[in-house]
Amino acid sequence: MNTIGSLKIYDIFRKDMHMPDERALEAVIALDDFFDKKTSGKFDSFATKDEMLNMKNELKQEIHGVSVRLDLMATKTELAAVQSGLKDAIHQSEKALTKSIFHASLYQFLILTGTIFTLLRLMGVFK
Repeated sequence: MNTIGSLKIYDIFRKDMHMPDERALEAVIALDDFFDKKTSGKFDSFATKDEMLNMKNELKQEIHGVSVRLDLMATKTELAAVQSGLKDAIHQSEKALTKSIFHASLYQFLILTGTIFTLLRLMGVFK
């Protein structure tokens, strides 16, 4: 039980559902274990903020290196076209990453909500 969300769920079980402290703690730990199992490995392919910043810096260096070489070999119009293409590719990657993060967050919310309603139903709060 290491997050604020877990503490809130613990308080709901303990106060609103009048569960003993031990049972409320067991329920929260069970929920944490359940979500750990469900989410383990699913987000390994997502990049962290630090990884994205490192990739951004690498891309900037690569773009700078390419622009230096292109200045020697190409016209400014050609360079602007290449730079525009790279910006579009970076923008598309950013959009795809944002969409993936949104879907992952929505998935977590739906799992949490479903689990809470299932527990409430099993406890007899809903019939």
